[in-house]
Amino acid sequence: MIERALIVIALAVAGCDRSEPAAEPASPGGAPAVVEAKLQDAADKAAPVPSGNVSQFTTEGLDKCRLVEKNVEEGGYYRHHCPGIGGYSYEHVESDLRQSLVIIGPGGRRDEVSPGQSTGSGGFSTLGATFDWRGPIGAAPRTVTIRYNVNEDPEDKAPPRSYLVVVGLNKSAYVVGVVSPGRGQNDRARAIADRDPLPACITGQ
Repeated sequence: MIERALIVIALAVAGCDRSEPAAEPASPGGAPAVVEAKLQDAADKAAPVPSGNVSQFTTEGLDKCRLVEKNVEEGGYYRHHCPGIGGYSYEHVESDLRQSLVIIGPGGRRDEVSPGQSTGSGGFSTLGATFDWRGPIGAAPRTVTIRYNVNEDPEDKAPPRSYLVVVGLNKSAYVVGVVSPGRGQNDRARAIADRDPLPACITGQ
C-alpha cells in the first residue's frame, strides 16, 4: 500500500490574497508523497471534479521564446518571454542557475511564481519544457502544471528531484499544490487541478 504524506508548504507569492509534462522519474524512496494546499474546510476535499476539463500543452521550452533581458555577470541572469494558452503568456526567469516564472494574464496582470519556495528547495533548478494548461473546453485555462527539477543534494551525488507544481489561474496566478515524484504523479497533479473550487493559495504551514 502506497503511503501518502500530505503537508502544507510556505510560499510567498504575489496574488495570494485572493502530450504530459515530462516523463515521471522514479521516486528515490519508492513511496510517493503529495504536497498540496491545505483546503479551507473539509467540504473542499469532497468537492466533485468538474466535467469537461481538458489539457492543452506548450512543449517548445525556450525555442519559441524571446530573450528580453540578459546579464551574464554574477552567475547569469536571463529573462525570456514565452507564449502560453488562452491569452496567457509567461516569462521564464533564470538567476544564479535557479529558474522561476512570471505568469502574465490576458489583461496583462503579472504574478511571480517561485517553485523553489513552494517546494522548500533552494538548490539549482530547471523548469520542464512541457506546460499542461488545463480547463473547460473552449474556455481559458484555470490551471497550469509545470515540472520543476531541483538539486536537493548539497554534495551533488543524487539526481535532481522532479516535482509537479500546480498553479491556479483564478484572477491571479498562485501555487495551489505540489506533487512529489512517485507513481501516478501526473494523475495526482490533475486531481488537484480539477478541484472545484481550487485549493487556496499555499501561504503557511
